[in-house]
Amino acid sequence: MPRFLHLPRLLHSIVATLISGAMLGSVSAAQNLPAPRQAPQVSGAISLEVHPLEGSEAVVVTGFAPVAAPVTITLLATLSSDIPTVVVSRHDAHPDASGRFQTIIPIAPNFLRGSIMDVLATSFSGVTPATAQFIVGPPNGKTSVSAEYMPGGIW
Repeated sequence: MPRFLHLPRLLHSIVATLISGAMLGSVSAAQNLPAPRQAPQVSGAISLEVHPLEGSEAVVVTGFAPVAAPVTITLLATLSSDIPTVVVSRHDAHPDASGRFQTIIPIAPNFLRGSIMDVLATSFSGVTPATAQFIVGPPNGKTSVSAEYMPGGIW
């Protein structure tokens, strides 16, 4: 099993990337805000299912929501008990005529194995949000490569 000798450096890099992305995103987002619009009267609930996309650093998010309600999916990462939970990304999904939505969302920049990712799906105020959680694992977790298990390993 590989050893993470440089875990503090890796954590520092992930946190720095997340913070700089959040700062840049908040400045550019504030400059490009559209005029407020009235949300339609929609009610119901969102259901949510999340699973890793085998072979990539991404998750497949599937669910149901009221047909007229766009869904905002927010990825949150808990990297350490000493670091506050951070927003990794936000993505929009639009239900089809039956209310089903599906999207593939990269987990970048959180590649820290064992960290906790929360997925929050929200919509208009009359729609009940949904949450799911998963633990970040390797992109090919079900694959066994003999070189990784040799005495001394490949690292």
